[in-house]
Amino acid sequence: MATTVIFNPHKEMKKLQRKLFENGGSGGQGSSPSRINIWRPVVDIKENDTDIVIVFELPGLNKENVTIDVSKDISTIIISGEKKFNKKDETEKCHRIESSYGKFIRSYRLPPGTDPAKIKASMNDGILEIQIPKEKMEKMKIPIASKL
Repeated sequence: MATTVIFNPHKEMKKLQRKLFENGGSGGQGSSPSRINIWRPVVDIKENDTDIVIVFELPGLNKENVTIDVSKDISTIIISGEKKFNKKDETEKCHRIESSYGKFIRSYRLPPGTDPAKIKASMNDGILEIQIPKEKMEKMKIPIASKL
């Protein structure tokens, strides 16, 4: 004898939600502190007459948690870091985690002629600001030789 199964979308959605949010995670960024997560902090890139300015929002981080490197060929700046989940003790049970945790890495092309020694960075209250001076590229005339 065949058994009829009635599909209940509300019940199925509740099952999916429980599965998605198990272990106190949010299912997306920072879903579970026990897993390795990739975090993508908010970034603004601005420009004025003299500099290109990259501003990162890194709440909860200080300068010891962030690294800024320039590639060997001086074409790319690489900003990386990690915001770790700090559980106070093992008996603490998290019911919901909306904060983002994990490692991040962002890279940006540097303008031609950038001198890495002139790049400046400062961090205050979780705001990292990187100033990249614009180098004036002087036009160079190339003589054209004739073949005679």
